[in-house]
Amino acid sequence: MKHYRTDFYLIVLLLIILLSASFLFRKEKNDFFSTEKIELQQAKKIDKNKMAYATITKETPLYDEKTGRKVNNTNTKIDQTLRIKKAIKIETSRYFLLADKKEKILGYVSEDGVALKNSPAGVFHQEEKYIVTPNKKFHWFNDFEGNSKLSNKLEEGKTYQSRGYYQHYDGQKYLSIFSNKGEWLGFIKENVTKPAEKVSKKMKKVQEYLDKENFSKDFGIYVLSLADGSVAQKNGNEPFRAASTGKLPILYYTQKMIDDKKIDPKKEYEYVDAINKMKIFSYQPDGAGVLQNHEFGEKFSIETILKWTIHYSDNQGANFLGYYAGNKYDEPMRNEISRIIGRKWDDRDPMTPKENALLMEAIYEQNGEIIDELSDTAFDDQRIPKYIPVQVAHKIGDVYDLKHDVAIVYTNQPFVLSVMTKGNRDYEEISVLAREIYKMLE
Repeated sequence: MKHYRTDFYLIVLLLIILLSASFLFRKEKNDFFSTEKIELQQAKKIDKNKMAYATITKETPLYDEKTGRKVNNTNTKIDQTLRIKKAIKIETSRYFLLADKKEKILGYVSEDGVALKNSPAGVFHQEEKYIVTPNKKFHWFNDFEGNSKLSNKLEEGKTYQSRGYYQHYDGQKYLSIFSNKGEWLGFIKENVTKPAEKVSKKMKKVQEYLDKENFSKDFGIYVLSLADGSVAQKNGNEPFRAASTGKLPILYYTQKMIDDKKIDPKKEYEYVDAINKMKIFSYQPDGAGVLQNHEFGEKFSIETILKWTIHYSDNQGANFLGYYAGNKYDEPMRNEISRIIGRKWDDRDPMTPKENALLMEAIYEQNGEIIDELSDTAFDDQRIPKYIPVQVAHKIGDVYDLKHDVAIVYTNQPFVLSVMTKGNRDYEEISVLAREIYKMLE
């Protein structure tokens, strides 16, 4: 009997030990399985130096400022920017005492759970969207030093692009605002704005219009939103002879070479007949333009020729750019255009309305000097720009019975309209088409 009693006590003792171990394993605040406490007595104070604020980037423990024990975690504070009240170092790890905008102490947090900033704005988050400003006076900000201004630069009730935001220490989300030309304008509090109507919804109306009008194969039309990438098209993948819209590749590439500082736009190059003898790519030398009125041997800058090529659709100007800026349409140049249009490009012809639209999209993204030139040509009173009251950067093309135009239309949410026609269509047809599409997308 005594033997069995001893066994019974041993079994009970064993069960108690096992239950205790199980409890300790599951226990959230267990010194063996998580960092439940930091040893503040071992802490060394360190200079905060450019560490005035911390943005919480992930869930991490919060430790009491007096005892060092874990009191909470930061799961409800992720993305918030908090003030650093004190910085300490324990062995090789740094900890920061954080406070909210009401100066309430939250506790110490480890450095691996935060992003350190000297500005109360915190971390910038990239997030592209379109917003509409209030229909009444509102404040916008040029910086985070408390300098706000009334809406004189940002217009009331207008659509703007936001390319990201700061989650500020004051609890507000500040949007970084850009114009439709890519110019940075300032910051605005998100809570005074409203979301803009989605372009994709408007684009459906454009597609309905194109389908209803039943355009013949004489028309190739491609509409591309630069805001959200939505598309409407009719015969957009049909091949056409490019005519002077075939100058878009060298216009884009010349701007790229300037942007990459591989060519000096002010440097002068000799006007030679060789520019007109590049196999496949040289335009007819006695076509449109003014360079043909000059003598071989004269020198011109890339900058000057670029303006003439765009303003007058200068054939020899395009040849000049191809010879010098495009290095005679070498392989790197052709590969770059192939990358943009999504197929091997080794000839000016044919091109589709979609491919022209993609080239113009690439030019829009460059946001270079050629945008201004494309917005001021000898052909602005016809085709796409004729009835449109906002900036239009475009490139026309004519040859035989072909009449084309491809344009960036600078509405609040810009779009590209690419129109290629055959069968000797009238310019006015392109103008009316552009007007109707503009009214749906403005």
